Amino acid sequence: VETEFRIDGENVTAVAFGDGIEEGARAFGLFGGGSGSINRAELRSPNGEIRIAKSKEIIRGVPDATVLNQQAGGGGGYGHPFDRPAHLVAEEVRNEIISLAGARRDYGVVVDPETFGVDEPETEKLRGDRQ
Repeated sequence: VETEFRIDGENVTAVAFGDGIEEGARAFGLFGGGSGSINRAELRSPNGEIRIAKSKEIIRGVPDATVLNQQAGGGGGYGHPFDRPAHLVAEEVRNEIISLAGARRDYGVVVDPETFGVDEPETEKLRGDRQ
C-alpha cells in the first residue's frame, strides 16, 4: 500500500512510527515463498532534498510543501509462487493487484492483457522451466 500527501504549514514535526524499515526486519517466506517488502517513508522537500525516515524518528522543521510518500511493506509468501493457481494470478492482474510483468516474473503466469485469460501453453512453458 502506498500513500502520498503534501504537508502544508510551518514548524511541522513529523513522527515516523512503526518498525519494518530496516532490511533486517523484512518478513521471511515459508516453504519456498519469497521475502516480503520493507516499509519506507520518504520526505521530499520543495528544494528537491530527499530524507528517508528511520524507525520511530522525530523529524522537526519539515518545510512547507514537503511531500510525504509512505510505502507499507508486505508479508512474506507461503509456498512457491509457481504453485499458485494460474487463474487466481490472472484475476489479480485484472484487479490490478499484480502487474502483467509481475505475473510472468514472479508467478510464471502469462496473462493476455486484453481478456485477462491465462495463456496456458506459455504458462506451462514458464513454469516447466522453474528451478
